[in-house]
Amino acid sequence: MNRLSEVTEQPAGTEPLPDWIAASGLTLFTDQHGMDWARMPVRGHYETHRLATKAFRSWLTRYFLRQGVAYRSSVIREKVALLEALADEERRELSNRSSWSPDRKALWVDLCDDRWRAVRVDAEGWGVVSHPPSLFRRFAHQQPLPEPEQGGDLAELWDFLPPLGSDGDRLLLTCWLAAALVPMPRPILVLVGPHGSAKSTFSAVLRRLLDPSRVELLGRDTRADLPLVFFKHAVPVFDNTDGMTPQEADLFCQAVTGRGIARRKLYTDADEFILSFQRPVVLNGLRLPTNRPDFLDRSLILDLDRLPPERRQVLEHVEREFLGARPRLLGAVLTTLSRAMSVLPTVDRQGLSRMADFHLMGRAVAEVVGASAAGFDEAMAQAEARQKRGAFDNTLALTLLLFARQVRRWTGEATDLLQRLHETAKANQIRQSPEFWPDTPMALGRQLKHLGESLARNGVRVSRLRRATTRQVVLEYDPAADRIGDDD
Repeated sequence: MNRLSEVTEQPAGTEPLPDWIAASGLTLFTDQHGMDWARMPVRGHYETHRLATKAFRSWLTRYFLRQGVAYRSSVIREKVALLEALADEERRELSNRSSWSPDRKALWVDLCDDRWRAVRVDAEGWGVVSHPPSLFRRFAHQQPLPEPEQGGDLAELWDFLPPLGSDGDRLLLTCWLAAALVPMPRPILVLVGPHGSAKSTFSAVLRRLLDPSRVELLGRDTRADLPLVFFKHAVPVFDNTDGMTPQEADLFCQAVTGRGIARRKLYTDADEFILSFQRPVVLNGLRLPTNRPDFLDRSLILDLDRLPPERRQVLEHVEREFLGARPRLLGAVLTTLSRAMSVLPTVDRQGLSRMADFHLMGRAVAEVVGASAAGFDEAMAQAEARQKRGAFDNTLALTLLLFARQVRRWTGEATDLLQRLHETAKANQIRQSPEFWPDTPMALGRQLKHLGESLARNGVRVSRLRRATTRQVVLEYDPAADRIGDDD
């Protein structure tokens, strides 16, 4: 007989609310964004869902059916509304894919599997936990991580990635991988290379290792709402990013250092909720997407070369091999992170770069993978040199530097400066691409304002001098501050 024929429909309020909550095993709470959640038992494990979802309403309906009671959908909605009021009595912080424990002594990594398991990592080691605390929110695009295996070796990862330029670059990437699982400021990983350098493959491997998703590589269309993308993706990976607006560059910077943005819940009301995020971001392209100083300061730039024919492999074969290696590689990342956590308190904290948290973690990782803190510092210095050169991927900025080196000091109107820059570019065979080059003196003035900080860091000071009838540009060159060599 159908079970529904055995149950009777009950009016609302026939059972005291606290009694059935306790009997159901529900735990109610509100997250840091003001959203209401429930942790509930499901077939031998616990799941965490927002109260205002179909998944939770279905669970609640099934719970009452097991008690022999069938409620109308309107009654279920009323009960959910009461649960939302009760959820406000407890506050918890939820994260996407990885989270610190409340005492910050352990790191949790959500496997996103159908048993809702997670990995606990601390200075003593790591292990898979069947009933972890409620620390995570999940999204529909996320796919499960493999169950990690002990005994893996991160050196195996290089079999699936295009070659990097140096041992220092491999050390930097190893440190970035470990730090990617830790909620902390981390640099934007920028992969730059020509066609045929396997940038997209490189990016996809990192995504599959750390944060598998049905939306693996993000394109330009996803940048229409970057805050929402950063909120939903634990390791957002942007493909073929060869340009971005100043506003987009600012959002990328805020994503790696941490940001909260207020949004209206509905366009028809004034209620707000907060999108907060702090993400390890990966992007790739033929060139740097921007030369804004703040973006470059928060970037870890790795240069890739075009792959020779003998290194190109059949994609299906590589993916099959990587699928088998993922449990070992994830285990190796977790082991590296655990060992780094054990030595972190003893790591020297002097001479850290702007991304100080990452620099400190990098020194710890370097020590446990057989390198040294000094070796990591040297690799970081090389990376910072790439940041400085990155400012001059802009051919206008490069031409300004060359012109300033030639004249040492120059004063004149923007019209005259634009003509002199055209001549300098032609003499040095620099392409005056419309992407960077202004076509009017007024546009040059805007570009000078935009490039001012990058130029100043490399010995070229730009200022304005107002005369009675004109406004002049002043360029002053300081050789001692020029960090870009002639060969660069």
